[in-house]
Parts: sequence; structure tokens; C-alpha cells
Amino acid sequence: MSETLTLSTSALAAVASVAVAASKDGVTPVIQAVHLKASSGQLVAIATDRYRVARVTIIPTGEQATFTDIDALIPAKLLQDFASAVKRAKLLPIPDGVSIETDGDVVSLSCDQAGVSQKGLVAKGNYPPVARLFPADEDAFGEIGEISFRADWLADFAKLDHPAYASRNTDPDRKIPKLRFMKGASSTKPGPIYATRDFGAGGSIEYLLQPHILLR
Repeated sequence: MSETLTLSTSALAAVASVAVAASKDGVTPVIQAVHLKASSGQLVAIATDRYRVARVTIIPTGEQATFTDIDALIPAKLLQDFASAVKRAKLLPIPDGVSIETDGDVVSLSCDQAGVSQKGLVAKGNYPPVARLFPADEDAFGEIGEISFRADWLADFAKLDHPAYASRNTDPDRKIPKLRFMKGASSTKPGPIYATRDFGAGGSIEYLLQPHILLR
């Protein structure tokens, strides 16, 4: 069964921004993809490599008043290949109206004269339920008086906040992330770091990271 979702440039940028958290370990191919799920009410994209989780939620606004229902695994590499195809076609900045289509185990991304496809991941899959790791209320957060970070960890964290398809200097909807520690095993040991920032009208991007882990 074929499913097609059409995204604006800003929505694609938001989806692509979580791909940096996707696994690069071929042992578990399912987490080398971004899990994309859309309905008329919202679009959610999520990626993980077991040590970090990134999730974007977009509420449709304006001309894109609704989203076509879709539940698909988009290989992170396919997003990179699409960016390269767009660049070769000299279509930068990426025009609105990017189509994501799934047909069995084939996923395709296309716009105007640029397009890529990949076979090998099921369109609807058994993606791990990592969304439940995100905090549900204030009780999930702890209070840490002082903590230090490795410089390389901070540099890798910055990668998560960089949308893959939109320049920091030209994205008017980019907001400063807010970071909070979740509760750890003790009052002195922090839990995962939860970060979130708004993305345009009604949308948000969330990250969940284990502290002191070198992310690559």
C-alpha cells in the first residue's frame, strides 16, 4: 500500500534535524531510520541511537492545514542523499512541496527535478517505543546544584540543535533550547538531559541525552 506525505521546506527541516540522533550501527537497521508518523492533527518524527533520542512535533498551520496520514521509517541516509540530490540539481534553497512516499519497503523523497529512493526498510516497522522516555510532568525533573561537562560532549550536543536542511542564520523560527536534568539514581547523580525548543507556529523539537557520553 502506497502512502504519500507532502511537506513544506520548514517542516522537512524539522524532520531532518532529528536524523543526527539516528544510529549508525548496522546491527539494528530499524534505528538507522527516522520514524515518521503523521495524522490530520500533527506530525511526529523521532530518532534514537539508544544513547540519545530526538523528537520533533509539528502542528499543521496555514495552507498546510492537515497532514496526510503516514507511518513510515525514513532511512537517515536517504535524507542525506536527498540533500545531495537537491544540491546537484541546483534547487537550493529546497522548494516547498517535498513529497515523501512509501510503497512496501521502498521509501522515496522528491521535489521538482530531484528525487531519491531506498529499499531495505519496512515502511511500517517495529520502531522501539522510545517516545515514552520523554518527561510527562514536572515530577520527572531533578535539581542538580553543580555539574561539569566535557567540551567534546557539548560540541556533540550542539549538533543536535542544528537543523540539517536549514541555515542557523536564515531560519527565523529558530529558538534557543531550554535544558533541564531529569531525576537520576541519587540526588547527586543527574539523569538524562531533556532539551526542547519551539519550531515555528505550534511545533517543537525535543532531545533526550545521557550526560557525559561522547556522541558520534
